Amino acid sequence: MADPFSQIEAGLKQGLAEMFDNQSVVAVLDRRGEEELFEAGRRAVQLAVSPILWSERLGPMLGTAQVCERLGITRQAVAKAVDSRRLLALPAGKSRQFPAWQFIFADKTAIRGEVADLLAAFREVYPDIRPLQIASWAMTPQPELNASTPSAWLAGARELEPLLDAARRTAAALAQ
Repeated sequence: MADPFSQIEAGLKQGLAEMFDNQSVVAVLDRRGEEELFEAGRRAVQLAVSPILWSERLGPMLGTAQVCERLGITRQAVAKAVDSRRLLALPAGKSRQFPAWQFIFADKTAIRGEVADLLAAFREVYPDIRPLQIASWAMTPQPELNASTPSAWLAGARELEPLLDAARRTAAALAQ
């Protein structure tokens, strides 16, 4: 197996080759300066790698169709759970992604009841908190949880109050 750098480099080269097959694109790029083109290439690598890094940081995700199938509900019911703040959704283009830590995976998948309490704890302290901030927090060890991550704390069906305290402390720090 090739190293990650070589794979990204090969993908960039293929993408560039496909782009340069289009003469109108080449004409536009020919009118740009070296620094602008260099910066565009640097940003392209960041954009290419960032979804991989975020995926690693945020843990397993489910798409809307997967949530519907596993819960046995419609897209409208999923949207209602998000709107009523019983379920955290991350924007993903024209769709949404749902952190897997919010669900109980047993004979029948269910939304963890604690998720609504957790989201409420964040919003009562910092109403403008973004879903990405909560999702990232859930994968970060917290002192109130004996250095456990909130996602692991939930999976272990542990006491709820330390989890809510950790959420409120983080929300207060983010609101500064």
